[in-house]
Amino acid sequence: ARDPSNPGLMESAARAQLSLSRLDLAIPIARKMEADGLKSQIAQMILIADDAQKGRFDALSDRVTGDAGVGPLVDGLVAAWAKMGAGQVSAALVLFDEVSEKRGLKGFALYHKALALASVGDFESAEAIFAEHAGTDMQMTRRAAIAYVETVSQLDRGDEAAQLIVKLFGSDLDPALRAMHATLSEGETLPFSVIRSPKEGVAEVFYSVAAALSNEAGQDYTLLYSRVAEYLRPGHTEAILLSAALLDDLQRYDLAVETYKKVDRDSPSFHAAELGRAESLRRAGR
Repeated sequence: ARDPSNPGLMESAARAQLSLSRLDLAIPIARKMEADGLKSQIAQMILIADDAQKGRFDALSDRVTGDAGVGPLVDGLVAAWAKMGAGQVSAALVLFDEVSEKRGLKGFALYHKALALASVGDFESAEAIFAEHAGTDMQMTRRAAIAYVETVSQLDRGDEAAQLIVKLFGSDLDPALRAMHATLSEGETLPFSVIRSPKEGVAEVFYSVAAALSNEAGQDYTLLYSRVAEYLRPGHTEAILLSAALLDDLQRYDLAVETYKKVDRDSPSFHAAELGRAESLRRAGR
């Protein structure tokens, strides 16, 4: 309050509000930092989230193609999803391909390109990417595997999709996967749920990075990415669970408990959230 233009104070305040998932309070700080000409990765993350949330895809595209972005992976993938949001699918696919040519980023780019194709109903092209690159260029994370299964199901290959679940996850399935398998076994088609809009695509970018960083970077830094994913897609259960686990690791048990409580009771992952919440309460002496 006494020194509102102090760069260090603004950076710390923006980081704290983002870590607490208070984007409504973080956005004005980030806007002032931008107006003051300050370059900040955290401010850019917040402003990307704000543009995506409000559907300002042209502004989002301009933001991530400037010289003050978050990083090559986030900026490249967000630029592609911004083109998807603007209805420029062909241009978006070109940008996904450009990201894939950068060292170490091919797997991320292929995954997001497949999601983008599936989100506009081109399940054949999406399935071709999964079939060719799954387990080699593209790491088969849980969400990638689910996207693959849902894509195959959308092509009216339900039996194959059911077999794919067992192949990728084994026979001892958790409640969410068990429900998917049961739906397929009954001859029904799974909806494509992993990505349903360009905004959710941007959320997936931040979750993808958070998941990749979770074993490589500090918990406090990784948390920034998972919080953006939560903000853009409040029902992103995996992002919520990751944020809660990171807070637990940081010994912020009360914050972890509150984050676990965000998982809806009707979610197949509710049991996992409750187990996590119980553990955080135990560690907090409650």
